Amino acid sequence: MADPGEPPHQHRSDTAATDPEHTKQLWKIVRTHLSSTKVTPSATRSVMSASTPSSTTTAKISDADFIESVLEPHGITIQDEEADDPTTHFGIPEVPCDSKLRLKMYRERFGLSVWLELNALEHMQREYKAMRTYDCNEAEYQTFALSNIFLDEPRYPDLPEDGGDKRWLPIRIVQFRRLPQNKWLPPPPIPGSINPPKRYEWDIRPDCAYYLSLQAFQPDFRPKIRKHVSVLQQRAFCPYLTIEFKKDEESLDTTRYRVAVSSAISLYNRYLLKLKSLTLRTPGASWSEDDQSNMRHYGITFTESNWNLWCTVPKTFAEWTGCNMSSIHSADCRTLVGIQQLVEYLNDIHYWGLRVHGRSCKMDIYRLI
Repeated sequence: MADPGEPPHQHRSDTAATDPEHTKQLWKIVRTHLSSTKVTPSATRSVMSASTPSSTTTAKISDADFIESVLEPHGITIQDEEADDPTTHFGIPEVPCDSKLRLKMYRERFGLSVWLELNALEHMQREYKAMRTYDCNEAEYQTFALSNIFLDEPRYPDLPEDGGDKRWLPIRIVQFRRLPQNKWLPPPPIPGSINPPKRYEWDIRPDCAYYLSLQAFQPDFRPKIRKHVSVLQQRAFCPYLTIEFKKDEESLDTTRYRVAVSSAISLYNRYLLKLKSLTLRTPGASWSEDDQSNMRHYGITFTESNWNLWCTVPKTFAEWTGCNMSSIHSADCRTLVGIQQLVEYLNDIHYWGLRVHGRSCKMDIYRLI
């Protein structure tokens, strides 16, 4: 491989042209990545192959061949069959089976604003029935959900790095555009796959996503966190849930692709953090059962009143070979049981995000500081 600092060689006539500015940015990402972590030559090639385009054509989520041009080469598989028993999916031993008792325990452990009460179900059901009756557009459904279901915690100007109490908080971020950068790397094509036929920018803008708050760390540690993970808005890191609403002009498949891409890049960067933590002191360390179980990212797709819950996990752990996004459960908010299941799942995911995912991320970062 030629030195990246040298002038580019003359391309053969049968070789696809590349964008010099794009290549320059890729080398910047790779240099920063290599300077901050120990990697093997194969890992170096993976980072480059993940980002180097084989074509000047840019893939779009709406492309009819998006599966073949982006998802399949990167090992991202969407499984529609419901794979897990929803009653045992989270596998947290201390959590009660009864939903009311679970919510009571969640509130006692984390005093948050995001918890959803079970006594508001009929109001939500009535709203979803009315929106269907009046043929409301997707923006109306999204507005209602962001106001009544996908709640946020209060924001304070002194939170980011120099103040605020040390506590666990989820942070909701709406439609924030993210491009690959240092500590936010795109997943590579799977080993042995052909180069993707189109260049994909991994330019994501989730309708809604939940992250961990930097308040999980004491104030003097917060400036150090960005050396090991990507930090958004000086306050949020390590996402655990992505929500996408179907747009009026797009297909249901396109909505699924958007949540699959967001979940894959979120999971891949969580995977890199864990891998770096495991191998820092013990090269070649194996993944424990807890390490593997904790490696997941949740997603929800909404189409009018219908919702589908997804869980994305790595296909393998010793080496990144892609991920599976499996359907956990689906229902309709026009039914009382459908809205109740959504509320219960959201409460469970927020608790898992703080109690399991959050503490695991925090421990990995502490090992690296």
